Amino acid sequence: MTTTPEQSPDTSGQCPDTRGGTVRTPFAVGESADCGPLPTRADAVRTRPDTPRPDTPDGVRIEYRATVPRSLVAAAFLEGLAEISRATTDQTPRTTAVLKIPTLFVRDLDARPAHVLPQVTPGCEWVVEGEGVPTRKWDGVCFMLDDNGGWWARREVKPGKTPPENFIQVAYDETTKKAYGWEPAGQTGWRDIHTEAVANSYSPNRPGTYELVGPLVNGNPEEYEGHLLLAHGWAPFAARVDLLHAPRDYVGLHQWLHARRYEGIVWHHPDGRMAKIKANDFPRP
Repeated sequence: MTTTPEQSPDTSGQCPDTRGGTVRTPFAVGESADCGPLPTRADAVRTRPDTPRPDTPDGVRIEYRATVPRSLVAAAFLEGLAEISRATTDQTPRTTAVLKIPTLFVRDLDARPAHVLPQVTPGCEWVVEGEGVPTRKWDGVCFMLDDNGGWWARREVKPGKTPPENFIQVAYDETTKKAYGWEPAGQTGWRDIHTEAVANSYSPNRPGTYELVGPLVNGNPEEYEGHLLLAHGWAPFAARVDLLHAPRDYVGLHQWLHARRYEGIVWHHPDGRMAKIKANDFPRP
């Protein structure tokens, strides 16, 4: 496992090592001239073992590589251990997703806009109790890659509306009467942009969910120069370190989120439960 402190500023016009998790973007698309928020996520790489062993003919060596500022070397080392653990134990692709993640705090549906109240949504108490891992919520369009290599776009069907052809319903909200599910990506208005994003992103071939971001997506609040698919749960390394220190109370989150450019936070519990909160769930301070 190797963690390399960031060296002197790069004057060649190229970014430092930006290999990063599921999504690895080329300089011209995913990074600004100053490399943006450094560093991006390090990688757990499977390679052939140095010396074949008869008792483990299919064995692999797990390498962890990261280029980080000196102040984050310790954090990178700890993350390396976690990455290696996930790489060696989590071999089951996740193609099912909770399409309607509960909001951490109860929403005031009688107000306009319907901001949240300082009351925890029943079932989300585990977040304020300090459980679960926080991840960055990206502002884009949700897509899913299934186990057969097929791409699907998240679709919300409002009450009284006819679902699109080949729609697969996954969830239904009794309060809003909305249905949530997936429709084939190729039949949506995002088809061409999604195809471009697949080409731009580094091997988005692991089944799971992704966020489509870029110039023609939601006004491009993430400020990417090209269209990309970001794996859910991924964020630049520095952002993930920042998220680990995010507060979990109403007042603290209100102030913390509005002081950053994140759309929001999604917490993941080890048992599969999730909860979310967005900056615009709170009134502007």
